[in-house]
Amino acid sequence: MILRCLCRYTPQETVCISDGYRREARFSAITALAPDGKGSVYIAEAERIRKVDLLSGQVTTLPGSVPRTGSWTGLSYDYDADELFATTASAICRIDVITLTTTAASAHVSGANGGERTTPMDTAAGELEAKVNLVAGDWQAAGNTDGPVTIARFTRITAILAGVHRQLYILDHDKFRIMSVNGYVSTALTGLPTDQCSIAALPSGELAVGAKGSRLTIVRGPQLGPSSPTSGGIKASHSAPRQRPSAALSKLHRTLLLCATGADVNPATVNIHTRDGTVFVAHRSALVSHSQYFEKLLVPGGGFADSGAEDVKLPDADPAAFQWLLAYMYTGELYMPDELLRPAVLLADWLLMPQDCVGQLQKWLLAVVTPQSVLSDLLWAEQHGMTSLVPQLKLWLVQQRKSVVLGEEDLRQLIVRCPCLVADLIRMP
Repeated sequence: MILRCLCRYTPQETVCISDGYRREARFSAITALAPDGKGSVYIAEAERIRKVDLLSGQVTTLPGSVPRTGSWTGLSYDYDADELFATTASAICRIDVITLTTTAASAHVSGANGGERTTPMDTAAGELEAKVNLVAGDWQAAGNTDGPVTIARFTRITAILAGVHRQLYILDHDKFRIMSVNGYVSTALTGLPTDQCSIAALPSGELAVGAKGSRLTIVRGPQLGPSSPTSGGIKASHSAPRQRPSAALSKLHRTLLLCATGADVNPATVNIHTRDGTVFVAHRSALVSHSQYFEKLLVPGGGFADSGAEDVKLPDADPAAFQWLLAYMYTGELYMPDELLRPAVLLADWLLMPQDCVGQLQKWLLAVVTPQSVLSDLLWAEQHGMTSLVPQLKLWLVQQRKSVVLGEEDLRQLIVRCPCLVADLIRMP
């Protein structure tokens, strides 16, 4: 493990606030941190929010991020909604981070959540700016009231965490509260330590609540968990295959093929040979954590005869599909072009990748089925033993049978190759 200090503050130094690169930057008392999953970390201080670019080490204070009253106490990034939330003792706010871009003729504004409102003429990125939006509670009035948005009242918020289904988990004095995606605040637990100060999601789906008095509370519930699955999960920001991948994912995707050129022997990496001879170099840790197949193959004593191998041959793997799956293993962001969905579904299933990854790829494949392609898709799924996909394609075929194009040769091929499937279709209402 490599630890790197980007910037620091020590009590012996004079407290000052300044932006800059790495150790040039200076902070006051930091109250909360929130990584955005895209290479940056947001930092809350009492009267401002700052952004740290982890690659360059640049620290930028967001103008407009001063709370109307009080000071910032909590900060969390909702990966599903691509939104940043901050809290004072009595208010929950959404922080819209805006990038100002300029051209020779005009200025344009594009949101940090990926919304494209700039033109191809943009030539340079300007400064960041923040807009603070009150979404629940009140800037001044405290209390203990459940209810929608600004009807809700909080006693003393100390920490927040973005959760599944775009919920927000809130530590409020001695209570654990939840704000739904619609902004309704409800109290889920009472009687917690009044000095509770931090909350984190565990891989099991439980929540850990820490208190200053050395007390740890585990919160369990059916609808709890982080907004971005951390155990091999996928980021929900790319819920359709036709969306463009993020800039960070595209950059990594391009880089993966370059890693094999002149690569030194490294015990932490392995060479992966795909169908057409394309070789990828990947870290064992990334492969093992996202594939049970690689776990058995690469971990000594994993169960395969050649466990611990330095070279892996995947002669049937489509290199283009594997390249995108490898990018997912490194980033948690899943993207796949339409034309690669079939080989990607096969490869992800064969590699025993996380079910949410395989399931998402299958959903994308179903989303691009057409009356002209459904029979071919069905034959393909049946041929490759896609047991979870075949019933859904059958249902699609039956529901859309009036618009499905079935040529004589298609029907003959279906009867010859999959007679049991034809019988199933005939029996279906």
